[in-house]
Amino acid sequence: MPKTIGRYEILEEVGRGSMGVVYKARDPRIGRTVALKTIAFSFPLGPGEEEEFLQRFYHEAQVAGRLNHPNIVTIYDVGERGADGDAYIAMEFVTGTNLHELLAGGGRLPLAQVADVIEKLAQALDYAHDNGVVHRDIKPANILLTENGQPKILDFGIARLAAGGLTRPGKFFGTPNYMSPEQVTGAQVDGRTDQFSLGVILYQLLTGEKPFAGDSVTAISYQVVNVDPPPPSKLNPALRPPFDRIVRKVLSKSVTDRYARCADLAADLLTAIGEWRESAEKSTPPTLVSREDAQAAESGPAEGGKRGITFLAPRFGQILAGRGTPLGIGWIAFLVCLMLLASAPFLLYRSPAGRPAGSQPLGLLTAPSATRAGSGTNFSGIGIAPGQATVDPAQAARLRVAMAHRFTSGKIEVRVDGATLLEDRLRGKGTKIRFVRTLLVAPGSHRVEVRVTSGKTFDEIEGIQGEFRPKEQKVLSVSLSPISRRLRMRFEEPEPAGARR
Repeated sequence: MPKTIGRYEILEEVGRGSMGVVYKARDPRIGRTVALKTIAFSFPLGPGEEEEFLQRFYHEAQVAGRLNHPNIVTIYDVGERGADGDAYIAMEFVTGTNLHELLAGGGRLPLAQVADVIEKLAQALDYAHDNGVVHRDIKPANILLTENGQPKILDFGIARLAAGGLTRPGKFFGTPNYMSPEQVTGAQVDGRTDQFSLGVILYQLLTGEKPFAGDSVTAISYQVVNVDPPPPSKLNPALRPPFDRIVRKVLSKSVTDRYARCADLAADLLTAIGEWRESAEKSTPPTLVSREDAQAAESGPAEGGKRGITFLAPRFGQILAGRGTPLGIGWIAFLVCLMLLASAPFLLYRSPAGRPAGSQPLGLLTAPSATRAGSGTNFSGIGIAPGQATVDPAQAARLRVAMAHRFTSGKIEVRVDGATLLEDRLRGKGTKIRFVRTLLVAPGSHRVEVRVTSGKTFDEIEGIQGEFRPKEQKVLSVSLSPISRRLRMRFEEPEPAGARR
């Protein structure tokens, strides 16, 4: 590793790619930490072309360096490394992970953050286009997600030059998965070229798949120019038709059929997500756990909890006993409720053959209780999903949902095959809290979905398919990724009883 490049003091190597090496460096003149990217021009240049190319390179860097936007990595300086002729770029040093690494590792962003990322990228691209700069190489590897989840675009005006794209008209280097049809065919490009590439990224964020894929550059190029990708809803059934319409427009083969500005794409996406969320809320059955019991349990000590069963009857009793209702009727209704509550366990736990036909109780859930991670007490709730009331609890599988969090407020919802099994609040003081509930699940194959809501940090549904055997003990471990804001779920074997402290 060199000690210096130009006037910059090299501190460490932070990355390496096809274009060159990225170093963390220090500018001794002003004491600023920068990211120093060396650009190795490995493509062949004819006689007299090198000087011309370097002049164009500096010009592009100067134009890009005038861009000042919170979602664009700022370019500070450019220069030549020395005798080897390599050029370098000094730019803003940002910590985080690029979108390519996140997607390649199987990571996904929740829908709310997808909208946030696309909106900010759209604003940055429109700003650059208004200033006469087209990126031409928008792809996940050139998008950095900072530690607080903010996207920043790298290599404005640089990557295409380093690949030799301007010196070889009609040709390109690398895979064209994120290129527009006009780039592949060598036609004239403008800001809508970047918009098409942004649409490819949107498609991948929504579905987890690239819209244009193949075994060779030729195969991918043919698809980019001639083939419409499958609608996103075909790959992700949770998406609604408006998402298909947005993707179809932004990935139009004809430039004139796309959005006029990237901001228009972001606006349509935000509207579609709002409609999706509203539809999802309407289709979610409300929980039958009374808010009063949940609040009382949350305000109580963390190391204890009370077991109880809540139905609609207590709420009805409170209504009857409210102001303007004869006191006698209210007390009678309240006593009836108590009798129903006392007999409910016996009604719920009778064998399937002994249950009367008709509607069955829709939910059974103990009062919630949160414990600190690592503490000795883990009080868990037990629940039966709506539609599972005919299952013999003695044969049902036990699903233990475990999650550690630092939320001061929030909500968790667990669904089995679309039916709400658990809806509970998350509350803490910023320290690590362990949330544990045990749920009864009918034997068979089921899809378990978990949704965690806490302000703008998490607001998404993640699902996992599982096979449940009679009387099986199963642990669903839910972890939270603060960078991708994604829930990660996996089934684990329960700990032996003697292993717990």
